[in-house]
Amino acid sequence: MSFDGKIGNLSVKERTIVTMDHPSVLLTGLLEPGTGDLPGGTILTRGDELELYPWDGKTGIPVGVLAADTQTGASALYLAHGTVALESLKLAGGLPATAAEIYALAKAGVYGV
Repeated sequence: MSFDGKIGNLSVKERTIVTMDHPSVLLTGLLEPGTGDLPGGTILTRGDELELYPWDGKTGIPVGVLAADTQTGASALYLAHGTVALESLKLAGGLPATAAEIYALAKAGVYGV
């Protein structure tokens, strides 16, 4: 497995995903091939080969939240620890996260505020 040296582009829009209520840990990770475009705030999990993909709230455990919208690409910037705006949290398919899913995310170290 190799990483491309380019981290990517991060543009700030009027919508805040990562908040500054707690120091943030932002990481980059490889996306599952064929993931496509994802909105910022999507809760992520890891596959068998450690690739990131949108969490469906059922399988796997959450590992972070996508820090910005992504377009089809090999890697993404995600919040692995810190605070995130509750209204931005989404599951696979853009479904809103439930209280139980937000709690599971908090157990992983990402806190909705």
